[in-house]
Amino acid sequence: MFIKIINFRRASPRLPRDLSRLFRYLFRPKPDAPDERDRMLGPPELHHLVLTSSPWGDEVPSAAQELAYQYLDYCKEATVDRLMPDPWYVHMIFSFASWASGDLRTPPDDNLSVPRFASSSGNAIRIAKDALDFLGWEDAQPSTFVVHADREHIHVHAVIAIPIYDGKDWDILRLSRGRLFEAAQICSDAFKLPVDTSYLRRKYAHWSRVTNGTEEPSLSESV
Repeated sequence: MFIKIINFRRASPRLPRDLSRLFRYLFRPKPDAPDERDRMLGPPELHHLVLTSSPWGDEVPSAAQELAYQYLDYCKEATVDRLMPDPWYVHMIFSFASWASGDLRTPPDDNLSVPRFASSSGNAIRIAKDALDFLGWEDAQPSTFVVHADREHIHVHAVIAIPIYDGKDWDILRLSRGRLFEAAQICSDAFKLPVDTSYLRRKYAHWSRVTNGTEEPSLSESV
């Protein structure tokens, strides 16, 4: 598994329309796809959010706008006594190895029994949430999980509000790449998921040595 944070630098603050645009991208099929199943692998999973519109077909714009303003309302309420951070939401991607599809149908789980009829989509989200737990995610934060299968590998998009009600902000954007690799490796090992590329194998080995104190991270990796 590989974890990536999408955080483009921009001069102007993020607005609800930016988040709405992101959801439209996540919910809609690719323009050249024969049908919607070629992109979304199962329905989106929502945490502390409600949709009255369907995230499919003609209702996608309405669903995207509903979610964007629910995120904004939560962030305003959570930061009523302080400045709202910018960005106020984060977009993360959890990518699984191209040959891990079979593993995602019935991944081993030492702590929870795998439901008999669990789907690859549901299991991919469950593993992504386990990784998020290692990164300080709190279940009370509004979160949307969308699983895509439009590439050679299954990947989970997670859109999560950054403010937390206890007077602080989730520090996900300050975490080093090494911390992301570490969380990915822990979950890959726990669920016996394959490491897809020689690049990732080298990275996992490198950050294992960093964690053990036998190697120093590079300057670019430690910030």
